Amino acid sequence: MNDMSFSDPNKVLDQVLIRPGDTVVDIGAGLGAYTFLAADRVGRDGAVYAIEVQLSHVDKLKDMAGKDAIENLHVLWADAELPNGTKLRDEVGDMVILTNVLFTIEDKPGLVKEIYRILKPGGKILLVDWLESFGGIGPHPQNLVPEKMARNMFIENGFDFEKSISAGSHHYGMILTKK
Repeated sequence: MNDMSFSDPNKVLDQVLIRPGDTVVDIGAGLGAYTFLAADRVGRDGAVYAIEVQLSHVDKLKDMAGKDAIENLHVLWADAELPNGTKLRDEVGDMVILTNVLFTIEDKPGLVKEIYRILKPGGKILLVDWLESFGGIGPHPQNLVPEKMARNMFIENGFDFEKSISAGSHHYGMILTKK
């Protein structure tokens, strides 16, 4: 897999509370490193929405979910930077997973607004992103979003910083809560 040696999704998810029956939205799901783990953790009474803008990833996620008969996973081809871009209803999510995505987003304020819209009051964001660019791995240095900037971007838009989490040696991680 792509960044597993740098950030272990299981270890990251162990630091957040995902309960059976929760609704989790994985924005920028990629090939499902967090998606499938979250689907297992929410169980049959929960739901995971994998939001992905790359159609090739959408197709692969759908294929993998179908092969494994994962019925609580819903894969959506969508752009979370746009108003209502996730195609989800207001206040549907207990948690949003945003891992290794923030540095790729052009309209960061649009993304933050969309996350706010889809999260329930008290809902949480698991945010993990790159600390650095090194050896050609990770984002271009000019695309990095420093941890303080990321935290402030969410705080200024209706979220409380809950805690920092360990996300590997090349990533920062945090939990934020919708007010």
